[in-house]
Amino acid sequence: PSNTPTPSPTPDCNDISASASFSGDDIVMNVTNNNPVPIFLTNSSLQWYKYWPLMYVDYFSFRGNTYWNGNDSSGNTGNRAPGTPIMLGSGNNGSWEADFDDHGGTLYGSFTVNLTFDGRCTVSDTVSRATPMPTDTPTPTDIVTPTDTPIPSNTPEPSNTPGSGPTPLPTQESD
Repeated sequence: PSNTPTPSPTPDCNDISASASFSGDDIVMNVTNNNPVPIFLTNSSLQWYKYWPLMYVDYFSFRGNTYWNGNDSSGNTGNRAPGTPIMLGSGNNGSWEADFDDHGGTLYGSFTVNLTFDGRCTVSDTVSRATPMPTDTPTPTDIVTPTDTPIPSNTPEPSNTPGSGPTPLPTQESD
């Protein structure tokens, strides 16, 4: 009888899941490998909204291994592959991270992470935070200061009294 080699199982792309989130000034993608074999990160990209004028992506890392130090301020940081594929074991979880700098304190907008494993399985997720809306600041208006209002006085009204002078006496008629 001859020995027949047993083929290694190929990872099923449907058994890799991922979920992106904000973590301080980072975008984090948690990846779960539900395959019976390890998978290897072979490529990555990040599309992002440049809210702050000076903000940039400082680095990418997976499972604590920084594999790209790029300082990219383009808003589309694509095709960043580790020099050596980074393994995620069977049944394990791993975190991918993009670190941002010069962002003014909070990341706003939409961020889409694409991770490719074994050169053929891509998982993607998008995380968004609404940009702040400008608030209406009330404009001061002129304040009306009350003034003294004159109070009407009791002025006597004119009467129908005849003019001044002696009152005429009645006269008698002669016969």
